[in-house]
Amino acid sequence: MSKLSGMFRRSLAVTVCSASLAAASAWAAEEKGGDKAEEPAIATETQETPFVIRRGFYAESDLGAFFTFGGYNTNIPELPAKGLSNVQPYLGLVLGYDVMSKPKTNLSLGLKLAAGFSSGAGRPSADQLANGDVATTIPNDFAVYQAGLAVAFGYFVSERVALTLKVDGGAAIVTPDTTIAAAEPGAGGTAVGGMAGGGLGVEYFTLLNDFSVGLDLRFAAIFHGGMIPSASISVPIRYTF
Repeated sequence: MSKLSGMFRRSLAVTVCSASLAAASAWAAEEKGGDKAEEPAIATETQETPFVIRRGFYAESDLGAFFTFGGYNTNIPELPAKGLSNVQPYLGLVLGYDVMSKPKTNLSLGLKLAAGFSSGAGRPSADQLANGDVATTIPNDFAVYQAGLAVAFGYFVSERVALTLKVDGGAAIVTPDTTIAAAEPGAGGTAVGGMAGGGLGVEYFTLLNDFSVGLDLRFAAIFHGGMIPSASISVPIRYTF
């Protein structure tokens, strides 16, 4: 009986050891499989989203410098000729719409309002110059206010940089009237004429796809008492709604 009891105990011990080893092996395999499942997947390259410029209705402001070519300093009796007027502010606003947009080009139309100021270069006529006393009473400083249409064409040389060509034209108000001497009726009043201009520039579209900034050089003719040539250098800032 004692032999049977000893054999039973040995068999039970072997069975328990075998079961323990099997359980330990299964647990180790499960842990190893779990570790593999938690390993991060190899990152794959993602495709970049292309930069898209917003188009449609926009507002563009201009701030810069304005000057006219020619004229005379009528504040000095000798009436010295001026190649350029004193540099003065230039302000502009365009409310427009992009009528044609393609990957490399863009065309827009708008309403333009602008103001330029000339200083130190009066515009006496030949007859007034012949009479120096009259010429020295011609306004030496004047302002030009413009309202008209504007057309802008852009050609992209890179994803966010475009070269621009802009033309504009419309009515102009010149104040004071540069053709009337101080002793004549209407002196100090305003005159209505015209203005037409065009220029080249560069436009940079920021990472905010509805916002751009640029640099423009514009030449314009003021039609009042003849033709007054002018130029402006400005920084246009555009926001598309």
